[in-house]
Amino acid sequence: MLWNYLKLCSKFSFQPAFQGLDFLSLLAGLVVSAWYWWKNEALPDATLGLIAVIILAVITALIVLRFVSAPYFLWRKGQAELSALKVHRPDFVERAMLRLEFHGDVQIPTAVDRENIYSWFALYGESRQIIANDANGNKIAGAEIPSSWIVSVVFERPVNFHQVATSFSTAALRVCEVKQANDRAVLIYLEGPVPQGNLEIRTRA
Repeated sequence: MLWNYLKLCSKFSFQPAFQGLDFLSLLAGLVVSAWYWWKNEALPDATLGLIAVIILAVITALIVLRFVSAPYFLWRKGQAELSALKVHRPDFVERAMLRLEFHGDVQIPTAVDRENIYSWFALYGESRQIIANDANGNKIAGAEIPSSWIVSVVFERPVNFHQVATSFSTAALRVCEVKQANDRAVLIYLEGPVPQGNLEIRTRA
């Protein structure tokens, strides 16, 4: 991990500086030669060596400076890439509500009122009896799985809430539980026959 990071810093430091090294050396040599030609003076032997030393010192200083500052520029580049990859998240709302009219039978309920609801469905499960018999066919034990409804609700926009409340308009239900809830969806479990009436599912901030 550290080695890869040092390689990134080295690549950041060396590549830009060395790309212009030849061009800078050639340009400096041409400028100095043109200066002496314009002055009509002979070019001293030590001048080219001095130019090379100055250029090398400048490039070395630039490399050191870029290597020291490389972590900051790499961090800034990473932040820019992360910002470009971020997916816009819709603003949270404070409320969602769904009111379903049950018909007192196995018919799928009807939505009579809704707010911030993208989709929903209700699934009915029939009651079942489990009977255990002995070797002679006599009943020795039995159990009943009551009928149930599963109501799944998906919000259109995410909701900022602390509680999901349920209420029924005509009678108390045997079991009405919020099995799962998050800012996007709610899952409600109803046990036993559901009489005719309205079930209201509402978020509370």
